[in-house]
Amino acid sequence: MTGRTVADVPSESPDVIELIRRAALASRENLPEVRDSVDQKTLSALGMTDIAADPELSAAMARANHSNLTRWIDANIAYPGEPVPANTSRELLDHFRNAVRRGLDSTGMDAFRTGQNAAWRWWMAAVFAQAEDLEQARAALEITSASISDFVDRTMRAVWDRIQAERDDLLHSSQAEKRELVELILAGQAASPARATRILGHRLDGAHTALVIWTADPDPDSGLLADTARRIASAWGATRTLTVVPSAGSLWVWVDAEAGSYPAAQLPHGLQVAVGSHGRGLAGFRRSHLDAVTVQQLLARLDSPNRIATIEQVALVNLVTKDPIAAAEFTRRTLGQLAAADQGLREVLRVHLHGGCRTTHTAQALHLHRNTVVRQLAKAERLLPAPLEDGGVAVAVALDMLHWQR
Repeated sequence: MTGRTVADVPSESPDVIELIRRAALASRENLPEVRDSVDQKTLSALGMTDIAADPELSAAMARANHSNLTRWIDANIAYPGEPVPANTSRELLDHFRNAVRRGLDSTGMDAFRTGQNAAWRWWMAAVFAQAEDLEQARAALEITSASISDFVDRTMRAVWDRIQAERDDLLHSSQAEKRELVELILAGQAASPARATRILGHRLDGAHTALVIWTADPDPDSGLLADTARRIASAWGATRTLTVVPSAGSLWVWVDAEAGSYPAAQLPHGLQVAVGSHGRGLAGFRRSHLDAVTVQQLLARLDSPNRIATIEQVALVNLVTKDPIAAAEFTRRTLGQLAAADQGLREVLRVHLHGGCRTTHTAQALHLHRNTVVRQLAKAERLLPAPLEDGGVAVAVALDMLHWQR
């Protein structure tokens, strides 16, 4: 924001400087009311659901707001209109350190602007109440508009720089504690809901869909894993996300949304994603993660080229491939010559069977012309050892088994 500073005020206008001082004094007297308004606006802002729902974080956010308000108002009582130094008080730093540990470090930064806007409305009312005329009020507001904007900018930069400098240590200690607690929960050991929510920053009594995101890269990029988790959570409409780092090349994730679609082509090279079932409460938290691990293990066992898979897609394949020799014999016996045919030909029949044998649906799903699908289906059926109508379910299972293998 651009505007005049006190240096721009003509020397013959001490009345403007005095107006700023009087408005600041009046605001100081009404500070509890101003604080309440700023807190309400900040905690109801977009993206603040997790902080507002957490008593510890919401109280810390309120203390940070109060520190900012007091710092700016007191500065303008002492030095009206002068630039106000950045606020790096303990209240602000403690709040953002805690937010980093909960994975919410950027949320509070965005809330600063919401708090600024709410405080500005109160400040305008204070200035107009103290002003002798409109021109005097306009000059005071122009100066203080620049002052508030500059103060918030300075504070955001200073706090962000301090927190980023401490980020690695904060996340390391936080992740170790989170991982230890999650492993206890997954093992079925009791955990205090209040303690779990405080440490994890994630409510366990809600809805959960678990993911495992991993890479076989010997030099994994942890930022890429975390960014992928955020993108998937956003695509599925999640409002809360819990991430735990079990190893350098993998990430455990829980989101509060049902699994949606996510194109494998959008995944960074070398990353794979396993998705568990959707559940609720502590049991759903555990079950969904165990399902995601099952998917991960299946993809690894079959050396699957598929980049993303859900438990619903592979549950049956997981059961029938646990005995590799029997699975291979089942596939050979069921598919006959089709087992060794072109993968694209098998995929047409697989999608056709999964889609209820609707030719138009198959064509749309594979982006093929309907006549091409008809020809491909006829060719695939000729390669089967028995008519499709005699064993459609077995054929679908066998095709799925090949689909998930390399």
